[in-house]
Amino acid sequence: MYRLFFGLTMLSLAPTAWGHIYYVDATLGDNVQDGQSEATAWKTVAKVNATALQPGDTVLFKSGETWHEKLVVPSSGAVGAPITFGAYRAGAKPRLDGLTDASALPYTWALAASLSDASKKVWYLTNSASGFMWYFAAIEEGGLAQRMRYKGGDFAAGQSLLDHEYARINTTPDYGQWTFYVRSDAGSPGSDGRTVYLARDFSTMIDSNGQNHIVIDGLAVRGGVAAHGTSAILLRNSEFVTVRNSEVYFSKIAIGTLAPVPTGGPHYYARHSTIERNSVHDNLEDGIYFWGRSSYNVIRDNDVYDNWTLAGGGGDEIGDRVGIGFMASSPSVP
Repeated sequence: MYRLFFGLTMLSLAPTAWGHIYYVDATLGDNVQDGQSEATAWKTVAKVNATALQPGDTVLFKSGETWHEKLVVPSSGAVGAPITFGAYRAGAKPRLDGLTDASALPYTWALAASLSDASKKVWYLTNSASGFMWYFAAIEEGGLAQRMRYKGGDFAAGQSLLDHEYARINTTPDYGQWTFYVRSDAGSPGSDGRTVYLARDFSTMIDSNGQNHIVIDGLAVRGGVAAHGTSAILLRNSEFVTVRNSEVYFSKIAIGTLAPVPTGGPHYYARHSTIERNSVHDNLEDGIYFWGRSSYNVIRDNDVYDNWTLAGGGGDEIGDRVGIGFMASSPSVP
């Protein structure tokens, strides 16, 4: 494991002294309200995405709440008057979450008897796996969450699903194609005290959307996963974006300019951006990654660790890939 640690993470957010402050509460909010006090908070991220924010505005998400939505920044700030997205009240960082709890209804698991033995039990998802990203899942037990290992493709002779915590197999004689398998000896997922999360194809969870003078401060993001690579916090053709005091985990690439496009498709840039005091960990590939044409970006005081990649040919997860990386012609400042 490579662990890069620079400085301490600060949790406070000082709202701007100009512009409006909007509040978002996933539990008690209501989109018909004006959003300009805690008592009249909005409910959804979609409401934020649809609002024409002005330079100097601040959008605050309630701490401890979770939204299974992606934030698409709708407007640009201005020099000295950025648009800020942050948190209010004490507690866990508000989370934008691309993962789905597949241990609860309507999802069900059945014993894959032909893949199990007397002591090791394998379960398969009986629901359609359509819409889930097959190469990413997480498991939570006793309040501790971790990514699960995977095996892709058909197993070669001598290989066994029993050696893996979870898997996607192209086809099996008994259980069909393109489904998920979990080894859980004490019982099916959910009944054994373990929760299985699968990733939806939300692609990015925060998209700068070509807007400039933006601040992301004190948010948590997980589950930013797409078929052709993505950044959970995507800096897409934007300038003067600051991402700070945030946590990004259980995604494909945490923060950067790589978008979910096929090989040979367009690639985005970020300029004059600052990535600082973030916790970036347990992502499928790179932690922080800037593609070519990005320039004059500052990356400092981040805690970056346990960001892994996949072995070729659908093998197990291995080691660290890139904690902080730059593609050709990206004169960012590490």
